[in-house]
Amino acid sequence: MKSLTVADLTPDERKIYRAIADRLQIRNDNNAERILAGDYTAIDTDLRDIMTEKVAGLILSAGRNKVSPITGIDDAQSRALVESGIQDYSNTYIDSYYNPFLQDLQSTEKEYIDKVIQSSLTTVGVTVDDIRSQLSAFGDLRAQRIAFTEPTRAAAQMTNTIQSNSASAGIPLERVWFTEGDGDNVCDECKGLNNLPESEWGPEYMDGPPAHVNCRCAIGLQLQKSIITTPEV
Repeated sequence: MKSLTVADLTPDERKIYRAIADRLQIRNDNNAERILAGDYTAIDTDLRDIMTEKVAGLILSAGRNKVSPITGIDDAQSRALVESGIQDYSNTYIDSYYNPFLQDLQSTEKEYIDKVIQSSLTTVGVTVDDIRSQLSAFGDLRAQRIAFTEPTRAAAQMTNTIQSNSASAGIPLERVWFTEGDGDNVCDECKGLNNLPESEWGPEYMDGPPAHVNCRCAIGLQLQKSIITTPEV
């Protein structure tokens, strides 16, 4: 599998990347300089001014564009269920997922920075470039990972909400896993999941994709096969 790079970003993903990449990288470089200088109180691990609600909106928009129509029901009913599910999930996204997501990122970064500080104190001749290298996962690389992975997660959660809403309305739907389908960019793990119903992958990936960082798979919905009957001849 080829590693994804900025060149592989879709237009939707690129909007997310552009909104955060430069600011994350500048913040990362500043933190490296502060660690080298021993100015630990000035280290910034607060993402709220960078990962704003505008960025959340870009993620939701990108996720929405990955959600597919429902197979096995008429188009009008599919559109209504899809739009309702997307809106229901979007209404709760900031509080139920996005803010806790930022808190987890910040906590992970703070823990790692503490280790980098300890390393810098015990390493003779450490340079700012050495520290930047150690912190590389929190700059441009983080922007790429967010741009690739979070729309995938949003789309899957929207689809799960659609499925739940449909079940409440008496329309049983099953989820089907689809890979991005872009050749070498699909990993071996996800290739094996392509076109499989949730009975095959649900125990391992209960919420669907992403299966890993930078996963761009999707799940579609179809009327449960047990509901589809073959007309008698």
